Amino acid sequence: MSEKRLLQSMIGDRIWRLRDTNQAEFINEVRRYFALGLPGYKVVRAKYPIIYLKKENSDLI
Repeated sequence: MSEKRLLQSMIGDRIWRLRDTNQAEFINEVRRYFALGLPGYKVVRAKYPIIYLKKENSDLI
């Protein structure tokens, strides 16, 4: 995966804390967060503190 071709964004600590306690809820919350803030983008990776996204109709990866 070429991270240079992906949109990079961040999320708040409240959501990051979910990763340690409830992985499924973390994934759902990250998806909801970006569905509202960046419709048309898909989360492809989460590596603290960066969330990597790509356009849903993009085949960059």
